[in-house]
Amino acid sequence: SERCPTEEDGGVCSGHPALLDKNVRQAMAHATDKQQLIDVLMLGLATPGLTLAPDSFTPWFNPNLTDYALDLEAANKLLDDGGYVDTDGDSVREMPDGSQPLRFRLNWPSSSTNGPRMAEMLGEMWRQIGIALEPQAMDSDALTAICCPAYDYDIMLWGWYFDTDPTYMLSVM
Repeated sequence: SERCPTEEDGGVCSGHPALLDKNVRQAMAHATDKQQLIDVLMLGLATPGLTLAPDSFTPWFNPNLTDYALDLEAANKLLDDGGYVDTDGDSVREMPDGSQPLRFRLNWPSSSTNGPRMAEMLGEMWRQIGIALEPQAMDSDALTAICCPAYDYDIMLWGWYFDTDPTYMLSVM
């Protein structure tokens, strides 16, 4: 892929090819019950994330954004229309060419207190649309190594803290 650093630069770029498909990512968004995640993991004391800048960054947050609706029917239709079907009856869809199943590696830092439960919940949510997860906690240094510049992962749960000026946060992207 053009986005992947070369091997000389440390690029591995082993991410699942289905994740390059916007429709797969949108289907996962439609199957993610953010309110349930907030209620269970944050005891209801959070708001759904829509952008890098949280809603508390009032001057830099666009309040007119709309989130993906929780809609399993729409999620399944996106995957069906894209040719992602369960050809072998194991409840996990395969790539349109029938090659690899939609089984994604999900990593998080082992120091995360809510990472294991979030992984479990996402696995339950995405299983409803034929996507399976292989969850694994990793030491922060190992997680950094697979992240950048290796891009040797599928999905990563990670975050960081920043001050109230989003300049640094936005410069990371």
